[in-house]
Amino acid sequence: MGKKYKINSALWVLVLGPVVILTVSLLSDVIMRFCVDRLVDKIYYCERLEGQVMTGSNSIAEIDTVSVQRDGIYAEYPRIVSGAAREDIDQWNMIIKQDFDKLMQIYSFQPFPGPTPSSTDVVPTMLQVLYDVKGNTGEWFSIFYQADYNSIYSAHPSNLVYTTNINKRENKRIHLADIVKLNDAFVKDFRSWTLIAPAEVPQEVREAIDDYIGHITEEELLLGFQAADHIGSDNPWGIYSYLTEDKLGISLEVPHYAGDHVEFEQPLARLGMFLKPEFEVETIK
Repeated sequence: MGKKYKINSALWVLVLGPVVILTVSLLSDVIMRFCVDRLVDKIYYCERLEGQVMTGSNSIAEIDTVSVQRDGIYAEYPRIVSGAAREDIDQWNMIIKQDFDKLMQIYSFQPFPGPTPSSTDVVPTMLQVLYDVKGNTGEWFSIFYQADYNSIYSAHPSNLVYTTNINKRENKRIHLADIVKLNDAFVKDFRSWTLIAPAEVPQEVREAIDDYIGHITEEELLLGFQAADHIGSDNPWGIYSYLTEDKLGISLEVPHYAGDHVEFEQPLARLGMFLKPEFEVETIK
């Protein structure tokens, strides 16, 4: 009986050993991943925490990437995991999530609802949202989203920009009007900012950008800046701002032939007369 028990025990080790190893491996992945079905304005999607800690050389907060995959949607947004007190981090993450949900709602409308895909259908990606953390300092956290959207109901694919800027000292979302004093002088100064564009952008596209923005009046630009950073219909010009470590950036929506959106940047050090006190270079050093 004892010999038979030993043989059976050895067999169990051989059989269960790989299973245990595989289970431990899977659990280690589950620790960093979760999947929850959520409903946001009639869009069901699945959130997955990728566990990719991203830090730059001057980063203050460490972040994970949360990805969303469901029915033609692939989107990502950051989730701050360390770098401050827990109550502050929770406030920042709440702001990020609220903005992300607003962004998703923009693309939730379908004028002619199509047939519900079966569980075996492969749904093509209609919406892809990727992000870039432009600024991650002790004073602010700035997220730059690009949303690629393609639908049979649209004349052409679109690539639009949305941003989230957080004042970490005051735990609140901020707009362009909270960063700079918006007036006629600022609008005139903006026209001298540097266009941020890849070197391979054709010259005719650059000329189209200059022509389009050149035809926007000072009054229109000022109104657009005053409405900047609102995610939704309150921002008809599609203007969004962002902060890098030492620059202020402004993204403008432009016609599809000009690239859908363009970005301009100016060093904070050159915006002294326009900056609100908390964003003055001397203050943030």
